Amino acid sequence: MGKKTSATALVTILLLSAEFCADAQAPSRNVDISSLWEKMDDSGKFGYILGFSNASENYQMVLRAERDGCGAEAKEHITAFLEQNPMSHATLAQWKASLDSFYQDPRNKGINLVFAMQISSLQIAGRPQSEIDEQLQRMRALIKRQ
Repeated sequence: MGKKTSATALVTILLLSAEFCADAQAPSRNVDISSLWEKMDDSGKFGYILGFSNASENYQMVLRAERDGCGAEAKEHITAFLEQNPMSHATLAQWKASLDSFYQDPRNKGINLVFAMQISSLQIAGRPQSEIDEQLQRMRALIKRQ
């Protein structure tokens, strides 16, 4: 990762951390992630997407490189993880549009950005809607339990 990309990712993480901390100080302890996403300007959204996608691509690159040196069970788990978490190559505008659409659905209120990125990744990769719906149901169930 280049110095410019690293600096962008670091600034984005710091800004998002500050925003989460500010929201966490509110009387309600439930942080409304969809409101946080809506409050962000485009540069904040693009910075988050860029930082997330760079980190995910690097992580998956390491997993692919190390998979061959693992035992059969570990290989199986790594392969399943990589299949369930595609890192689709798309423009920042496509990622943003997908996340904007995701948070327009009131049922997705409270689902964190990492999970939203996972759903967007599945959509951009062209995965079957049944697979996407199954993941969404799991995420929504987790939010209801909290």
